[in-house]
Amino acid sequence: MTRDSRIVPGRWALWAPSIAVLALSLPPAAPDAAAQAAGQELAEFLPEEAAGFTLTSTSPQGPDAVQAVYQPADGGEELNVILAYGEGAANFHQQLASAPAAESRELTVGDMTFTGLEVGTDHIVFKYFDDILLGAGYELSGPDADGAEMDPVVVAFMEDFGPDQLTGWTPSGAAAGLEEEAAGAGAGELCQNPACFQQLVDSCEAAQFQASLAPSVTARYAVEGPADAGGCTLSFQFEANPNPELVEQPMYFTLGPDEGFTEEVIQRVMEGCLDGDEAVVEAHDCQGPLLDLAP
Repeated sequence: MTRDSRIVPGRWALWAPSIAVLALSLPPAAPDAAAQAAGQELAEFLPEEAAGFTLTSTSPQGPDAVQAVYQPADGGEELNVILAYGEGAANFHQQLASAPAAESRELTVGDMTFTGLEVGTDHIVFKYFDDILLGAGYELSGPDADGAEMDPVVVAFMEDFGPDQLTGWTPSGAAAGLEEEAAGAGAGELCQNPACFQQLVDSCEAAQFQASLAPSVTARYAVEGPADAGGCTLSFQFEANPNPELVEQPMYFTLGPDEGFTEEVIQRVMEGCLDGDEAVVEAHDCQGPLLDLAP
């Protein structure tokens, strides 16, 4: 793997592909201070050396994850390590769990059981526990390479890393501040998954749902309340974005009584709002400053 590649193809865009394209097509800027601080907190768990590998670089992956690159002393394949917490960990885990793996096996690291996957030419070893995901990936040397041959190397790295140190860990400082800000941004429940949020959209009860759309791009959906003409008004805004001009710029839209927070509906409504589709804009009362920034 090169440094720019990820353990997995990247966090998927949650039912809003045009939003992800909008975010990633804009001129990049330095991550905001909050994202950098949270990434630094997670990075404190990464050892400088482990099992013959030396840490060469780290990079925040949004406010709740950090990626690290380790180079082996013998000049072989570099190891890409991901460490994520909370929503970021849940997103990475769901993506890994749904990856079209050619082979899957269990690996023992101390008292823990890790999962090994072969996806294309990538070999991935990971563990999801206590709202934390720890994973390591490397690129196989060719289509006929056996990923199992590298298992002892990755297991040795994980044993030196010491995953037990993460058991029961919760963020503090800047990372905790981000979670408190998200929880206090509005009334209602802070949902941890789409199913929870969909249920509260159906009853139009105050709620929020944070989603990771891409590396360094996170967003928040919120139920604002019943619409004057019937249905339910929702909002969407970026919480972290490579382009700081897009952060905390909300977009509001209304779902009808017979519509819900489903993949098909959200994709159609949000794409129509952002594209300026007059029929969608009128039917769903699309408005807000984010629309003025859409290309």
